[in-house]
Parts: sequence; structure tokens; C-alpha cells
Amino acid sequence: MIAGKRIVSSRWFTNLFGCVGIVVVDDLITGERKAFIGTGQGENEQVDIDYICEWGKELHAPTLWEIERELSKGINTRYREVI
Repeated sequence: MIAGKRIVSSRWFTNLFGCVGIVVVDDLITGERKAFIGTGQGENEQVDIDYICEWGKELHAPTLWEIERELSKGINTRYREVI
């Protein structure tokens, strides 16, 4: 565990050249839930999670909403279930 952060989840995107991870944490100091994005070695998940929590870029929710909106253009979302 990274000091002051509790890991909630992680997601990984890989190719032949490495991996990119998004790590969601609870900030135990501020009480906020935050996400960080960064690269990892792809050899040890916990090491990569720790590295991204320490050195990754904070990924703000509005950025994710913008990406979702861009991906949804032209798709009928009327019947899409929101989780």
C-alpha cells in the first residue's frame, strides 16, 4: 500500500512495447477517490500499481466523460444500461 492511499482497482492496457495502467485509489488524507494513469514494466502488477500511484498523472473524471462522449457519438445510447 502506498502511504495515504488505499487501492480500489486497476485496469491495464498492453501491447508489444509495454503497458499502461489506470489505478483508482481512496486518498486517506483528503477522503477523495482519485485515479492515476501511467506506464508500467508489465512484470509485477503490484510494483506497477505502486509506481503509477507515486509517479502517474492524475486522471480527472471530466476527462473520462469527454472520452466516453467522443466514443458514444453516432451510437444509439437510448437503451444503454448505466452501471
